[in-house]
Amino acid sequence: MLLHLNLEKHCPGHPTRHGACVFASRVLHHLLTPGTGVGLPNIDSVINHFKDAFDWVELEANNSGRIIPHEGVDLEYDSACKKVKEFNKTPQGSAKITWRCIKLDVLISLAIASEYYEGPTSRPIILDSSSPDEVPCFSAKSLGHPVLRSDSLGKGTFVPNEIMIGDSGHASFILLTGPNIGGGGINSSLPSLLGCDFGPGSFQVGADVPADSFELSPVDRIFVWMGAKDHIMAGQGTFLTELSETALMLSSATRNSLVALDELGCGTSISDGQAIAESVLQHFVHKVQCRGMFSAHCHRLAVDYQNDPKVLLCHMGCRVGNGVGDVEEVTFLYRLTPSACPKSYGANVA
Repeated sequence: MLLHLNLEKHCPGHPTRHGACVFASRVLHHLLTPGTGVGLPNIDSVINHFKDAFDWVELEANNSGRIIPHEGVDLEYDSACKKVKEFNKTPQGSAKITWRCIKLDVLISLAIASEYYEGPTSRPIILDSSSPDEVPCFSAKSLGHPVLRSDSLGKGTFVPNEIMIGDSGHASFILLTGPNIGGGGINSSLPSLLGCDFGPGSFQVGADVPADSFELSPVDRIFVWMGAKDHIMAGQGTFLTELSETALMLSSATRNSLVALDELGCGTSISDGQAIAESVLQHFVHKVQCRGMFSAHCHRLAVDYQNDPKVLLCHMGCRVGNGVGDVEEVTFLYRLTPSACPKSYGANVA
């Protein structure tokens, strides 16, 4: 072997075993000795410092892999630990740290959500509502959905809409009728969904929204009822749950609240449900005078409110043509359209 021959050349007569040198070669010793200036650098002090600086024995290191430095090793770490201990001495300190972490988490979530939106986004404009005579408003152009995207629905599937409620000269409530599965529930819930996405009124903290433009007066509370539900395990059926939550809305809503109701009254018979829906709508529109959207298939409501300036009748656009036999063919356009829907087209959907 070359190493064997070279070593024999420099130090003849020294024994070798299996082609490896068992004696101390002066050349190799010089090259492999730390701190000689020619060979390896002397890092003994660094290794010893690293070994002594951290706690390697405690269960924290063995179980979770967290290696905690000893005091004096990392001044920044020591300073942070000192501040945490000072805050933890009082309940106010712990609450302050928790509250700051919560705010940081919310801001990070809002930033991630704004990158998730598809289509145009805009920063909401909060209108001054200091005057008691000012009518609260909600205005959005090309309003998209904060969650639904083309990768789940297909490109261009979701149709953005314009929503204008409140303000002088406009109705404060939209009464949305039919057709079935025409997108009424989604559109009526969009304003409240944007507000509830990351907490009450995320649009009021300046978070971007999926719209060309977005203006509103400040909202104090958001109330949402979407379809039928129950709390059977608590002994509350569909109708009881519906009435309980509706009663809470009626007693808590103010002029500055935002309300979204979909299929209210469907937990009971048609006549009782229509009576509930009409009385609730009457209360919100004329007594509370708040902003909201009411989606229902009670076409009697459209007849009763067709001449009320505070209620705007709308429906989700559809195109009706001749289908197979005597059945009409209904094509959903998912576009918020003025006027009431002539019928719900439930049989066509079925």
